Amino acid sequence: MDISYIKRTFTDCIGQFIKGKDSDDRLEKHNNVESTEITVDLQLVLEDSDLVLTDYDVCKRMFHIRSYSSQMKHLPNDEISMEDNLNLLHPEDRSGYIEVVEELLSGRLEKTSGIFRFRDLDGTYHHYECRSIVKKTGKKTGAQVCTITTVMKDISEKLAGKKMMEESIQKMHYAIQATGTVFFELDVRTGMLKSYNEPLNDYDDSVQLSLDYYTALTHPNDRDKVKTILARLTASSERQVTMDIRQKVALDSDWHYCTVTFVPFSFDRDGNVEKFVGFRRDNSSQVKYRKTLEEYKTKMELAIRGSEIMIWDYDSQSDMYIRNTGINPEQSPLEEHCNRLAKYQPETIKPIYQLLKERRNESFEVEVKEMNERTGLMEYYTIMGIPFTVDENNKCLKYTGYRFNTTKWRNLNESLENSNLLLNMVIDNLPCVLYIKDVDDEFRYTITNKYMQELCHKSAAEMIGKNDTEIFGQACGEHFLVSDKETVRRKTYTYSETVSFNGKQYVLHNSKFVINTVSGETLLIGVALDITFLDDTLKELQLEKQRAQEGDKLKSAFLANMSHEIRTPLNAIVGFSNLLQQTTDPEEQEEYIGIINQNNDLLLRLISDILDLSKIESGTIDFRKERFDLSVLFEETYASLKLRCTSPDVEFLERNPYSSCMVVLDKDRLVQIYTNFVTNAIKYTNRGHILMGYEYVDEGVRIYVEDTGAGIAKDKQQRVFERFEKLDRFVQGTGLGLAICKAIVEANDGKIGVDSEEGNGATFWTWFPCHAEIYENEKIMKENNPIEMTQSVLTSELPRSILVAEDNDSNYLLVKAILRKCELTRACNGAEAVALAAQNHYDAILMDIKMPVMDGLEATRRIREVDQGIPIIAVTANAFDSDRAKALEAGCSAFISKPLKKTDLEEVLRM
Repeated sequence: MDISYIKRTFTDCIGQFIKGKDSDDRLEKHNNVESTEITVDLQLVLEDSDLVLTDYDVCKRMFHIRSYSSQMKHLPNDEISMEDNLNLLHPEDRSGYIEVVEELLSGRLEKTSGIFRFRDLDGTYHHYECRSIVKKTGKKTGAQVCTITTVMKDISEKLAGKKMMEESIQKMHYAIQATGTVFFELDVRTGMLKSYNEPLNDYDDSVQLSLDYYTALTHPNDRDKVKTILARLTASSERQVTMDIRQKVALDSDWHYCTVTFVPFSFDRDGNVEKFVGFRRDNSSQVKYRKTLEEYKTKMELAIRGSEIMIWDYDSQSDMYIRNTGINPEQSPLEEHCNRLAKYQPETIKPIYQLLKERRNESFEVEVKEMNERTGLMEYYTIMGIPFTVDENNKCLKYTGYRFNTTKWRNLNESLENSNLLLNMVIDNLPCVLYIKDVDDEFRYTITNKYMQELCHKSAAEMIGKNDTEIFGQACGEHFLVSDKETVRRKTYTYSETVSFNGKQYVLHNSKFVINTVSGETLLIGVALDITFLDDTLKELQLEKQRAQEGDKLKSAFLANMSHEIRTPLNAIVGFSNLLQQTTDPEEQEEYIGIINQNNDLLLRLISDILDLSKIESGTIDFRKERFDLSVLFEETYASLKLRCTSPDVEFLERNPYSSCMVVLDKDRLVQIYTNFVTNAIKYTNRGHILMGYEYVDEGVRIYVEDTGAGIAKDKQQRVFERFEKLDRFVQGTGLGLAICKAIVEANDGKIGVDSEEGNGATFWTWFPCHAEIYENEKIMKENNPIEMTQSVLTSELPRSILVAEDNDSNYLLVKAILRKCELTRACNGAEAVALAAQNHYDAILMDIKMPVMDGLEATRRIREVDQGIPIIAVTANAFDSDRAKALEAGCSAFISKPLKKTDLEEVLRM
């Protein structure tokens, strides 16, 4: 039998095979030989094509494997059931496979094809292309499917290869898109280009572009280049050409810098190129970056040349240090360069030199100084270096870095530091509060000066970075926040307020304003001047103004009162003096003289009160405390004041509780107080009694005067101690006595007061703190000499010759009238007195203190230089204790005040 399957295709064999199956039984025997031949040919084809032929017997529900592929030939038998066949299928393909079988069995399909995955012996799934056809039995009408014949071919490797190719093509497309590369094919015969990833065809591969259109988009200066290169490639054997041209690769007006590569791809029988393939890459961004970089490099070089920066390199292999100072770099061996720098700072340069020589992979930055040979001045630099090239052993081959001249910055920084130091000193020494707050940071303090810190008793650390609420509490914080917000609203705000820090109140005059810094910050600057002292001073000035106004009123009242008080005794003195000249009756003369003397004493007491008031006003009231027996002083004062109480209806009494009471007080002031109290009591007491007394109580002496006079209403009791205050303006007096008593008492830390009811008399009292030695059974007597002397020898007769230094004629005539029995010599000034005392001998000198040419004190000093024994009596109208002390210190023997009385003058001259 001639078996030749080469001439028969796989389809022919299958067709004949199926046709044989479909032939009538009567033809089965007739065609038996031919069928056998076809079966043999089919078997050979199946084995050669690595195919599998299966018949599915519908009745038996069994698959019969007619031929095996190389993968499936090891099955245990050649028949499997439908269930086993489904188990061999991939789970995802089973439902689809069952649908196909059902379609074939139903007769709706007579043949079909599909790809299904079957599991092979190695457990892996392979893809099989399955082609199925049905065989029916019976007549054409109502025929039933009895067999399904399927040819299966393993296409797994084919699919895998196709997938790999698709992935490769896709990767190539991705690569072309990612790199911005355009791939094209140029058909030389048609002049058409097929491009991929081409913006000119809107990235549509199916749209071809003509070579003329493509060339037209090339820059005019580059078109001839493109034509020349393409002609050369077409006619020569060159395999590849690359050129740079400018093209419009997109629908814009800019030219793009592109690199185009042409490669011949296919040739005709004559060896001419039929097709080119190539790539076009848009380098515009790179060209732009390169130009920008070159421009930046040029600018950097210009900037470096114009600045104080110098770039340097060090090649460790050649050991050369290169200074890139301009077009011609300077180079020198590293050791030479380092030695020049080490001249001024060896401890800094030596570690850097070792680092470079050892080629360590380390960066460094140091501060150095070097003498400028041109200017002769020391300059300072910052040198920084980094490894630039490193070998495989981590050894540096090349270093690079910069050297920056910091001299100007150093000087500027020092100036800035000095300015800041000066500014801080000024701020801290300002005699006012200064602070700065950050408005955008809840008004937190950024600066507070020393004055503010001391005022608030807070340190800078306790205030910086905090707001008023965090520093001073909620109440103060809200108070200050109101004014801060008002300042922000107004931009400037000036006001005064009273604040309290640590229990002390301050009056502050605030000036606030808002500024915006260059960096965008909003700052509130506040200056507060502590005007507490000024406010207090203003209040004091207002008070003093009120006092001055009151003083003016008192002054006017005083002058009016003094005018009355002075004119009253003067009227009597002048009037009775005139009457004294006109009468010759001795009794009338004696009466007139008595009245004149009485008013003269009244006028002297008035002047004394005025002098005491002057001392009180000026704060120069004098006190001379000494130890004396109060009991003795009390008796003497009582005896003296009793003479003033001349009314027969008033009994003058005393209460001396101690036989002796030794105290240390100013006895003259005590007598003055007693005199004032008793004088007032005499004025206001018409009948009854006046009682003088004292007692030691509460570690002090209490003196008092009690009377049964008119008494004082409660609302007027404090007024009686004020100046010029008189409860009865018709009663003679200045209204100064009790005010003087009050000043004396308060100056000695004592107390003064009055106990009285209107109509029931009054008791005036004072209390002085002091220690007392009280004796009940022994009385210690002390003489109180009213005239102070330095000599203890007394004479009973008046001096015979007396030098009178007096510039006033009336006063000299008075002395001459009193001392008519003595020989008097007059000196009209101190210089004449000194000359006369040197030329003549005098028994005594009366020295007026206030004289022209030379005053009495200086004259006394000069006389005492030559004569220490002559008595010199100071005569002056100044009655202050300080005047008495100055006279005695100058060398005077005694002191007597004007107006002169005969008895007093004679008494002092007899001492």
